[in-house]
Amino acid sequence: MTARFEYGIPPTSHVLGAMNDSVVKYVDGVCDMLEIDVVSIISHKRNRPLADLRHVLMFVLRTKFNMTYNEIGSFFHRNHATVIHAENKIKTLIEANQIDFFLGQCLQAADDIYNEQWGQNYKIH
Repeated sequence: MTARFEYGIPPTSHVLGAMNDSVVKYVDGVCDMLEIDVVSIISHKRNRPLADLRHVLMFVLRTKFNMTYNEIGSFFHRNHATVIHAENKIKTLIEANQIDFFLGQCLQAADDIYNEQWGQNYKIH
């Protein structure tokens, strides 16, 4: 008889490399609201919904949590250039009013979770 090991989803703090508990709580909350697994956000999958949510989270962590590009990059297991690209992409889409449906859902979830956790009526977009 062989022992069987069940793979489960590791806690968010292990996946993200928890530098800040409030940031982990925030990312986890947004992913839960959108019913997207945190492991998928950290993975190197590049399908559109995951990349869009990843970019929104990077944008929020940069603009609202005042994290550096390197901190966000290490948080998501990416380099700083990826974070700069994500911030510029989301900023440009918001300014040009070219937010598609799913990106709008991501931004709304980011707003809702931020307001729920910190009680401020802050609009990310």
